Amino acid sequence: MNTIKATVSCLIAVLVFTAPAASGAETHQAEAKRIVKAVGFTGGLIVHVDCDDGELTAAFGAADNVLVHGLDTSADKIRVARKQIGDLGLYGKVSVEQLSSNRLSYADNLVNLLVSADLGDVGMKEVMRVLAPNGAAYIKTGGKWTKTVKPRPAAIDEWTHYLHSPSNNAVARDSVVGPPKQVQWICGPQWARSHDHLSTTSAMVSSGGRMFYILDEGPTAFAAVKPQWKLIARDAITGKLLSSTPIDGALPDVLSCDGESVFMRHIGFNMNAAAIKKSKPHLYSSAGFLDGQWWHRTYWQFGANMRSTWGGWPSTGQRVPSGRLLVLDKAVIYGFGRLKQYHLNGSHVGMGKTKYQLFACDQTPKRVGTGRRASSKVNVHWSRDIDIIVRAMVLTGPADNKTIFIAGPPNVLGVQPPKGIHPYTLKSPKALAEQAAAFEGQRGGSIRAISDDDGKTLNKIALTSPPVWDGMAVSDGRIYLATMDGQISCYGKK
Repeated sequence: MNTIKATVSCLIAVLVFTAPAASGAETHQAEAKRIVKAVGFTGGLIVHVDCDDGELTAAFGAADNVLVHGLDTSADKIRVARKQIGDLGLYGKVSVEQLSSNRLSYADNLVNLLVSADLGDVGMKEVMRVLAPNGAAYIKTGGKWTKTVKPRPAAIDEWTHYLHSPSNNAVARDSVVGPPKQVQWICGPQWARSHDHLSTTSAMVSSGGRMFYILDEGPTAFAAVKPQWKLIARDAITGKLLSSTPIDGALPDVLSCDGESVFMRHIGFNMNAAAIKKSKPHLYSSAGFLDGQWWHRTYWQFGANMRSTWGGWPSTGQRVPSGRLLVLDKAVIYGFGRLKQYHLNGSHVGMGKTKYQLFACDQTPKRVGTGRRASSKVNVHWSRDIDIIVRAMVLTGPADNKTIFIAGPPNVLGVQPPKGIHPYTLKSPKALAEQAAAFEGQRGGSIRAISDDDGKTLNKIALTSPPVWDGMAVSDGRIYLATMDGQISCYGKK
């Protein structure tokens, strides 16, 4: 019995001492993954101070969306690190350099992650200088790792929609931007494809410290080759390429973002520009934000998809907030368009046949009914008839005192058909001609200031020429308007 126990003990000892130990590369890869996870790093420029032999530095370069730069005060260690990284085939994406002073050789706000087990003479003030907003420093002090995040200044704004934001007011609230003092970063393409086709770089938005744009990567030498459209994601501060996703096509006014997802019309992507299975409600137009044509099957909506065919297009307008123009804040949507009771198939053949109103409603429709009879109902706060055709609309002001500004030509046909005439019948050829003249800018127009509480008109200004489509912006108490006669006008308080 004792012999058996001794034999088992010896066998266990042999197994323990002969089990393969984790290689140095595996250990460094595990440490790199631990650090990346600990700081919540998702891509960009990594700087590794005190990079030693370069093994951990190289391990940081395993991801596709990173650029890694190692620093060390020892020239000998830098030589070893360069060979180590070169042998792994990573040099270029991962590089090292001797640190010769207490100043880091980077522009301000450039580094997404700085890692160091020993900063040496480099101070935390210098570390924070080079960190990008929302960038992190992961420093080992006294045997303990500490994460420090550089806050994003509140004065830096985002540009999430074609006209800045869902407020439709193309005015940034950024007070940091100013005359350029240095080059922050540069990327390609150096040459566009051709002026005979869609722009090589079309739509662009920014959110969450990232910028997203649509790029045609087809060959510049021969524009007749089919476009190769990609949705590109870059770090907005450092310019690091984070992802490149093939897409089917592009227009300059179809991208939007809400800080969690990117949208190209109804199609959704995550913040790494990877397609997601199910999109979520957001502001978009099936024809693009720049489309000002009065076609009944295209309109703006706050939803996730647009049904088509003769019976599909009106059902979308019945289920979700929709209109010719929409603006919104965090909870309420303000719009100009047909409410559900007027958004019916067959009621679409032009002005004078459907009722267009100003309205306010909840972003999220109410669910009514159960089972197969379940449907959605837009919860309207208020609605008002209006005697102009709204072609420009913005929402501005603080959360507790917002104002809606609208502008457009007169609604000659009126909001109600005359008595005894079927609502799908135009009043007269003369009225139709007058409305056409108004659309063409020959009957002037007006600007209205509208209360967000009840839709009442607070003030109005007559115009000799109506605005171009979505041609209004409000900033610092002034209204800027581009009109159909080729003028840009500014209106302010008397």
